[in-house]
Amino acid sequence: MKYANAFTDTFHLGDDILTIASSAKSRKKEHPEAIDATIGALLDEQGKLLAFESIETLRCNLDSQKLRAYPPVDGGKDFQNAVRNWVFKDKRAALESHFHMTSLATPGASGALSNILSNYTNEDDIVLIPDIHWSNYQAIIGQTKATYDTYPLFEGDHFNLSGFKEKALDVLNKTGKLVVLLNDPSQNPTGYSLSKTELQSIIAYLDLQAKSHPVILIYDIAYLDYADTDYSLTRNRFEHFLAIESDLLVAVCFSASKTFGVYGLRGGALIGFSRNGVLIEEFSRISLYKARSTWSCPPTTPIHIMTALDQDDTLRMTFIEELKAVRSLLQARAHAFLVEANEVGLKMYPYKEGFFITIPCQHPQKTYQSLMTKDIFVIPLSNAIRVAVAAISLKEIKGLPEIIKAHLQ
Repeated sequence: MKYANAFTDTFHLGDDILTIASSAKSRKKEHPEAIDATIGALLDEQGKLLAFESIETLRCNLDSQKLRAYPPVDGGKDFQNAVRNWVFKDKRAALESHFHMTSLATPGASGALSNILSNYTNEDDIVLIPDIHWSNYQAIIGQTKATYDTYPLFEGDHFNLSGFKEKALDVLNKTGKLVVLLNDPSQNPTGYSLSKTELQSIIAYLDLQAKSHPVILIYDIAYLDYADTDYSLTRNRFEHFLAIESDLLVAVCFSASKTFGVYGLRGGALIGFSRNGVLIEEFSRISLYKARSTWSCPPTTPIHIMTALDQDDTLRMTFIEELKAVRSLLQARAHAFLVEANEVGLKMYPYKEGFFITIPCQHPQKTYQSLMTKDIFVIPLSNAIRVAVAAISLKEIKGLPEIIKAHLQ
């Protein structure tokens, strides 16, 4: 007898990143010299989960009554204001004058992705993603009954705009609709960030197509706060969206979990904007319904953290200074890895910033297994392996590129 519905036959998580990371963590407990470069979380130089002092103090002092109470499904008005201020900063006013906008508190950026994809894809739809992508995109798309297709992410050392357009047109011709999932900046898993010209070109192309077809851009900004050489530059990319003239629907997926280092507390937001007010009214209605019928209401701690930061200028600036210091540590690790990799001739996909560096290889599973014999744990991808520089110390990085190159299969 069949108990689960027929569609669940397609649900196979396989070698999930969190499962691999759990195995690596267990091995490191037994053998502290093991190198765990699996998980997308920032660890300090002693290998402990990095904590922002300002956020920890704030979290410990939050009102228990508020934390234990049910919050509004969308996070509430104070959160709405706080998350827009944080995500868009000085670009907020221009965006809100150009677009209709709505927002929703979610359990991490993953909750935002799940919500938008389940509401805006049908069984015959095709979601367009790059050929090098976070593996959980496949699972999130899969539970909606939609499918996905990929375009080649790189052409040499830059974004493959022609390959993107070719695949986008193919999807439009097949389905009459285009849903694009774009992880930028600091893409997981490559650490690539789109240049100003590249992002402008993508938006311009989608804007053109949206004048005659329904087009949705899902803009996953999970690593926004760890992008760019200078923190002041991170929000400049939102200026490019002001060129939109069509009914293009943009869904921004924000991760408070990543920004504030509270991964397990699952904080995030889904922010939708469009020139078409009717589309945003619909977006608000169905995203709230989906949220209420799945996770019911969002986690309260990230909501109150963001609200407190928004309402306390001193606290917010203290955190931003801590964030800048952590960004510098991450940049130092990436620089150390890249320098050694270049010295030993280890090829990598173009990296600009972020938690991960990705190395192409023909047999990732064999490479993964071979590195495990040296107590080095990485994530196998399709024709590549991912190294989380966010999770390994400068000491652990020394000599690592040479070992990886020796074990490439």
